[in-house]
Amino acid sequence: MNENKFITLKEAYELDMIGGYPALTEKNALFIKSVINIDTRYAKYLKDENGNEDFIGAPFKSMKNGKNFEQNLEEAIKIINKSNHTHLLVCENGIEKMKNLICSKCKNYNDLVNELNQDIDKNKDHLFRKMLTALKTKNGQRINLSFVSKFCVYATKYLNLKGNYHKYDKVVASNLPSYVEIYLNKKINKNAFLTKNIDTYLKYSKYIDEIVEKLNNNNINISSEDIDNIIWYTNK
Repeated sequence: MNENKFITLKEAYELDMIGGYPALTEKNALFIKSVINIDTRYAKYLKDENGNEDFIGAPFKSMKNGKNFEQNLEEAIKIINKSNHTHLLVCENGIEKMKNLICSKCKNYNDLVNELNQDIDKNKDHLFRKMLTALKTKNGQRINLSFVSKFCVYATKYLNLKGNYHKYDKVVASNLPSYVEIYLNKKINKNAFLTKNIDTYLKYSKYIDEIVEKLNNNNINISSEDIDNIIWYTNK
């Protein structure tokens, strides 16, 4: 890390800061996670209408158990789109078209697992790449990086896969360069991650992995999800 020093505040409700930014600490990660769970603006998206907290994972777990793949896939797409505000419906029949695109490469659960376990960088025909440009609006191609990244994150999480994906979000993308400078001593353009394409996503993911690795090597137990939560919530 560079010359920035941690300012650890005694009050439990205050965030640890570094270089003028909320620090990537275990305390901040736990604090932000707890706040999100009770913040009425977001908490309602963590549960379904029946109060079930694991509703995002339900369709993935169902398809894993051998139940209707296509039906559960469509349900997963609907839930992720709604709970993460990824705006697939700005495209006519956006959810159905996204489902059909995935089904064109993945006829069943095993095909989906095989696709998601592959390396995006090495496989130029990767499902992630295909999903990225699956939809169009009347104004032309729509790059669905936010939805695609979150779909892959949730799918690998709930299907217990080895694929390494990170949620892409404009708020995180806008602030990540500052964290790269603080934690990795690398100065990069402030707009480095704002162009939505596969190359941007690969660089974005690489830097997040490097930060996680450095923190973990310093006995700070932080995940990429923790980083996403801290940067996103404190800058939303």
